Amino acid sequence: MNDSDEEVFDPDFEADVFDNDIEDAMTMFYQTKDGQWLLEAIRRSGQYGKPLCARVSEALNGILEKYRSGEARTLDEAFGVSRPGNWSQSAVRARSRKTATGMSVAGAVWHSVISLHMQGRPIDEALFEEVGEKYGVSWSTARNYYRECKALMEQGD
Repeated sequence: MNDSDEEVFDPDFEADVFDNDIEDAMTMFYQTKDGQWLLEAIRRSGQYGKPLCARVSEALNGILEKYRSGEARTLDEAFGVSRPGNWSQSAVRARSRKTATGMSVAGAVWHSVISLHMQGRPIDEALFEEVGEKYGVSWSTARNYYRECKALMEQGD
């Protein structure tokens, strides 16, 4: 490869992508007033090895001040987060369980169903039974995981 064929590395490119990802979370925080988005911005900052930007830090300090001053009775109230009435911890924990490869069971079920379907298998109860057995869930849970993942994929389109 000669010099003209080499990729030019722009060190600002990755920083911009990471900064934009953090900024996207903060935009969602300000639009929704949902503290989970602030926590997501903090998580992303740590994941990317970036210090908290002023916007994230100021929002966090404001929330903590609401809690320390007694304006908010709980951290949940200060962050503006709550679980829906029909929320089930066991269902979320089961859905979030990881396989040996680190993929969520729900994601692994979806991937297996799609892979087998691409090999000509119909997406039916028998397929869900096979995939469910592989991942230690019932056929109906495998079907539900597949449907949930499929709906998430279709949202992105």
